[in-house]
Amino acid sequence: MSPQKKTKEKVEDIESRERLCPVGDFFGLLDDLLGGRSAFRRHMLSARKEVLLAAKSLLESRIEAIDKEVERSQKKKRKLTKIKVEEAAD
Repeated sequence: MSPQKKTKEKVEDIESRERLCPVGDFFGLLDDLLGGRSAFRRHMLSARKEVLLAAKSLLESRIEAIDKEVERSQKKKRKLTKIKVEEAAD
């Protein structure tokens, strides 16, 4: 199958379904045109990995913040002491 025919079918497929991300569709078309071993594909895979690593970093940071908040709330509970109150004399 020629690259042009393959691209035309890919475009028709994209147009026939609900668009989730036009940018992703565009890069998908480029990937199909340039093939699996192109420098473009290597760069796109590296970029995808970097985005995932950035998301991982963000998630780990938020998890750490939540852990610290839980730890602080548990420490506050340990500091509470019960105080005996005497009744006032009449």
